[in-house]
Amino acid sequence: MVDKRDIPQNLLDSLPEHIVANNNYQQDWITDTTQFRKEFNFKESIPLKEAIKRTVKWNRKNHPKELHKEFNPSKVDYEYEDRIFQT
Repeated sequence: MVDKRDIPQNLLDSLPEHIVANNNYQQDWITDTTQFRKEFNFKESIPLKEAIKRTVKWNRKNHPKELHKEFNPSKVDYEYEDRIFQT
């Protein structure tokens, strides 16, 4: 991760918002639902294999290209992003 202060101003002025957002991606996230499951006696309502089958079926029916027509990966400037990391 590049600190925003380390990016030259001429590049910073033209960076896409998702690159210069003040997000902190340095922390690790580890979750454990054991306590929740104990306190609320939570059990999965759908077996894992069935849940995966349903998820795959839903994803095939709701393809990202149809849901996110405005996103065009060919317009992502990876070379520009690489230059930022080389400074």
